[in-house]
Amino acid sequence: MVSALSGGDTAKPFQAAGIPAVVMVFPKYAQLTQSITVAGETYGGAAVAKAKAYNAYFDKVDSTLTSKLAKSTTKPTVVYIEAYAGNNIVVQGGSSLPDQWITKAGGTDVAKGISGSRVNVTMEQLLQWNPDNVIIQAPGGDQGLAANTGASVLAGLSKISGWSDLKAVKSDKVFIDPRGLYAWGQYTVEQAVQLQWVAKVLNPSLFADVDLRSVTRDFYKTYFGYTPSDTQLNDILQTTSADGIATAKNAIS
Repeated sequence: MVSALSGGDTAKPFQAAGIPAVVMVFPKYAQLTQSITVAGETYGGAAVAKAKAYNAYFDKVDSTLTSKLAKSTTKPTVVYIEAYAGNNIVVQGGSSLPDQWITKAGGTDVAKGISGSRVNVTMEQLLQWNPDNVIIQAPGGDQGLAANTGASVLAGLSKISGWSDLKAVKSDKVFIDPRGLYAWGQYTVEQAVQLQWVAKVLNPSLFADVDLRSVTRDFYKTYFGYTPSDTQLNDILQTTSADGIATAKNAIS
């Protein structure tokens, strides 16, 4: 089986050789549970039931968000920074998965009008958008940084002229996205916990009952058969803060 983000090209050599290969890509949320079903059926055995359980959990998270956010009267603006290169900042365009989770979690994606993925924008553009919230992807490995933390990315971004003028920076609303098996904001089954994390970041009062540390630990225990230690939870959530939300002030270095 091959899981690829290359439009199926990765699977072609296997298929040409007569080796069964399945490409699982979910550019849309509606396709996430479909890909999990395919994975369960491909692996077979206990994986079939595990896939059904995950899909039921994801659907419950989705419906809970919809119900709670119906009470919200605001949709705070957000930009998701995936990386940076020099003075250029890398964001995802309006058709991306990050745009979808920002919207689904009750926010407004300021980069929605940009087409394409991994698009370079300038600080001037970011200042024009001037979002209420900035969410930074961790880690920053593709910037050649030694530290595998979102704080290392933030340290680099803060050196770009104009960063300190952003509304989100001034109001301490710069957040670092968690990272477990993969960056939560990307194409991963961890989207089920990502949605809950973002919803609490953007609407803390509506999701005050969501204990992100418990939610995260239970998620990995239930669907991966592994219970993270407190130290490992800190690494995943990028903070030692009790609420599980990493900010510029409390992120681990």
